[in-house]
Amino acid sequence: MNKKRNIIIFIIILILAIVIGAIFIFSYFQSQKKQNNPSTQTSISSLKPTLSKIYEKMLQGEIYSFSLILDDNNKTITIRNGDKARVDFYQDGVHTTDIIKDGATYRLIHNDKQYFEYPSNTVELTNLLRKFERTKKDVTPQKGEEIIEGKNYYYEEYKGTAEFLMQGKAGVDLTEASTKFYYDNDSLVYIKTILKEKEELLKVEMSYSSGQTSFDVPTDYQKIEE
Repeated sequence: MNKKRNIIIFIIILILAIVIGAIFIFSYFQSQKKQNNPSTQTSISSLKPTLSKIYEKMLQGEIYSFSLILDDNNKTITIRNGDKARVDFYQDGVHTTDIIKDGATYRLIHNDKQYFEYPSNTVELTNLLRKFERTKKDVTPQKGEEIIEGKNYYYEEYKGTAEFLMQGKAGVDLTEASTKFYYDNDSLVYIKTILKEKEELLKVEMSYSSGQTSFDVPTDYQKIEE
């Protein structure tokens, strides 16, 4: 009797093992099929931030703040609100500002409290967006991950471009240049330009807001007539 019961128990255990094994094998192949499905891969990759997504959002909204920082003495801060913009340039500690409004550009020389007026000139209004556009035009980026200052970031690398190089741009051989864009969640946080024997890493601070920015020329600045 005990022998018969043991046989029955053994058969039940064997059947359960076969069923569990079959479920495991089925689940495994379904998972592999899903991973290899192009539509699934596209869906997963679409969750990653990209330069194109950021460019499109900035282009459509026309309201943003975008800072490129090499160090305290070398940085560019672009703030745009529709057809107005303010671009602050810091080069080796010297601070100048372009204010673009009413179809003209006003260049402020802060050390001397003076400014120039350039009628019918709005180049800096969209200069940042044009840099993005030229970078990504006709180029499929390589993608990967890299650690910067102890943190791992997802990046896109565009070959043959150095649009965001801040120093030593004259005479750059673009065939040996590339630019990496590093992302944290949906934000762009670093831009690295790579040349043959040089790397320049810029910190990025960005938002889709212009804040309380002033687009007015200070009243105590004197206009310089050219």
